Amino acid sequence: PQDRTGATAMWAASRRVVGAVARRSAWGGRARALSSYEFDSPAATLSERWPRSRSNMMVNLCAEGEKVIVERLGRFHAVHEAGWFFSLPIVDRLAYVVDMRERQLEVALESGAPTKDHVVVLASGTLWITLADAYKAAYGSSNPFTAVRHQAQLALRTAVGEFALDDLSEGRQLVGDRVVEALRDSTAPFGVEVRGFAVADVSPENRLVSEAMATLAVTRRQQEHVRAESEGAADAAKLKAEAIGFEAKANADAVREIAQANADALRLRAAAAADAISTVARVLRTDADRDAAKFVLAQDHIHQASAHAFKFDGFPIDQPNAAHRDRTSFLPPDPLPLDKDAPHGPTPDDAQQRHPQ
Repeated sequence: PQDRTGATAMWAASRRVVGAVARRSAWGGRARALSSYEFDSPAATLSERWPRSRSNMMVNLCAEGEKVIVERLGRFHAVHEAGWFFSLPIVDRLAYVVDMRERQLEVALESGAPTKDHVVVLASGTLWITLADAYKAAYGSSNPFTAVRHQAQLALRTAVGEFALDDLSEGRQLVGDRVVEALRDSTAPFGVEVRGFAVADVSPENRLVSEAMATLAVTRRQQEHVRAESEGAADAAKLKAEAIGFEAKANADAVREIAQANADALRLRAAAAADAISTVARVLRTDADRDAAKFVLAQDHIHQASAHAFKFDGFPIDQPNAAHRDRTSFLPPDPLPLDKDAPHGPTPDDAQQRHPQ
């Protein structure tokens, strides 16, 4: 009975100890689990925090954007994604909590790197990576972020050595592409996927070289300003010459059109005169027609002569018996009927009788 009582007491004591330890680990694990579930907490945003683990609550929660690696009796058992999952206490351990979201790593050369023209420079940049494979990230390296940073430093040093100092400031995108190409295959065993690399700063290690580069940059900017002004002046002169050419061409076109219009008018007048002459020639085919035309022309000539007979310097001259004479007597006579036997046109005697003065 004494042995039975002692064994019972020892069993009860062990149960109390195990219960206390379990309660303490459960509350602590719950607090740690809640803090790790908050993505915005300072502890969760540290990219250098590796590995991240969590206490086994038997009913566990995996947050969105994370994966939980469970080990059973020290060996890999399963990878759980976002959601609830069950695990055996004491037997299972939540060994790794892998954040699968994209993150940034600051990469800087610890010492100067020589360029192609043997100038030592200091370079730094930003590397964007994601953990594509949770299993490789957990078991491929003791710390995948440190391994990736070291390889990025080596790749950056190699890329800087392929360019001259003057080309580094303008070829930063090419340097970033070289670094990404070098890391794409070397980081695959760690489960890391390299998204991109951007060169932040490239500066010579020697202060004198930095001052010389600054002076050279100012000189280049001044040369570009002068070149831009010269090109602007040349373009303005070219545009002005083109405007003058357009104006001269427009004036020449206007003069050509006026000359063409005048030529067309002269051509039309000549054609009209030719038509008139042809018409007169067709009418005056016989002697009687030609005599009639002569009579009309002579009558028109006499009419014009009588209109200007009594004017001197624009003033009329008094004539005798002007009040007793009909003013219409100075008008030319009416056309006489043509007779083949009678003489055509007025005779001198008729003109003397009608105009005695």
